[in-house]
Amino acid sequence: IPAQGFGKGVAFEACMTMSGRNYWGINQDDYQAKSVKSQQTLMTFLFDLSAKGGNMLLNVGPTAVGEIPEFYVPHLRAMGDWLKVNGEAVYGSRAGIYSRQPAWGRTTTKRLKNGNTRVYAILFEAPKDGVLNLEGLTNTTVRASLLDGGASLILQPREDGVSVTLPASVAGKTNFVVSVEVVGEVAGQAALDLNPKADKDGVFALRPHQAATENGLVLQGEGDTENLGCWTSKAGTATWTFKTPAAADYKLEVNCGAETSSDGSVIEFVSG
Repeated sequence: IPAQGFGKGVAFEACMTMSGRNYWGINQDDYQAKSVKSQQTLMTFLFDLSAKGGNMLLNVGPTAVGEIPEFYVPHLRAMGDWLKVNGEAVYGSRAGIYSRQPAWGRTTTKRLKNGNTRVYAILFEAPKDGVLNLEGLTNTTVRASLLDGGASLILQPREDGVSVTLPASVAGKTNFVVSVEVVGEVAGQAALDLNPKADKDGVFALRPHQAATENGLVLQGEGDTENLGCWTSKAGTATWTFKTPAAADYKLEVNCGAETSSDGSVIEFVSG
């Protein structure tokens, strides 16, 4: 899956397999271990590809008698059940409003016959404050609703976008979709503000998805497994931009790992 899509109007497809060990056919050890990617991993692949304007081709390696392995079936049914309710956000959709994906989920878009655009926000989990902020979405809004049940939602325009107040009923829910209709076409993909913010103790957590990368670095993984990979060039850089409330000295802690062959490599940190 590419870190970003390939631009407006460019279609692509990513092919992947359900096997937890990435076999495309049946491997006896893999089969005996009932190895399969988690339901959430498969769902996240679907959301991520849709947000980037891509199609997902999901391989099911059949058994020797042409049957789908029984431990694959619950995962396929879960994806099918989700699509029965929320498929509008995937089928016939186009890339979302963000070129750099937000941590809270993914977005897709769809042009309507009346000339308006429907933006679908797929939330990995409900925000604790009950508010979804869609930075960069500055079009005039028409309406917002939940795809599951169709409940209308309150919209509040902001200087940098729009906020949607979510009902108490979504508390604790995961992978649900908010639909927002706006006037006209969404102009390009918003430059989402991913700059790190300090927590209450003044600590900045510099997450991989918040970095601007150059010369080969690739954002890999999701959530706790998120990392910057393919750092094979001396010219490779990752840059985080953030603003401190006042001049201060900061202690830098870094989680990094490399193969044995990379022993002795140097990572240089520069502040500006």
